Amino acid sequence: GECDLSLSGSCCHASKGQLVLIDCYSPHQYKSSWGWKALWIHFDDPLARTYYEYLSHTCGNVITPADF
Repeated sequence: GECDLSLSGSCCHASKGQLVLIDCYSPHQYKSSWGWKALWIHFDDPLARTYYEYLSHTCGNVITPADF
């Protein structure tokens, strides 16, 4: 499936096979007009902020893995 996201005021789109990084402490929304299934991992510990900032600044919030 596919979904549209609003992450801290920025809009983006994610399709099947993509990975989305969401900062759960910042305003965010997600919706789908097409339907979708998601696998969730909630990662929150003292180093989570460092990992999130590095990955989102390096790769963006929507990532297409080479071999998912």
